Amino acid sequence: MYNTEVFETAMQQSGYTLEAVFYGKNRMVNKIQGSATVVRRTIVNGEPHYSKTLRLLRWDNEGHCFSFYSNTRLRHYDLALEYAANDLKKAQQ
Repeated sequence: MYNTEVFETAMQQSGYTLEAVFYGKNRMVNKIQGSATVVRRTIVNGEPHYSKTLRLLRWDNEGHCFSFYSNTRLRHYDLALEYAANDLKKAQQ
């Protein structure tokens, strides 16, 4: 389990937005809710148009990503918490 600082660093590195943090025992992160910017393609008058939208996501205490509305696992949006923890250790030294 990781603390809030590690999750914040990993989300900044990945470009995700943090919205809510839920804590478990010992003030360690239990789950996180947030969003990611996704480019979606739509067809208007036969021509493709691209628009940015927010996709609501949630992460568990190991950095695994799930859809906000269902239990669908979204591996593409997983957080690299080990790398973020190592970056914080290097910054503190």
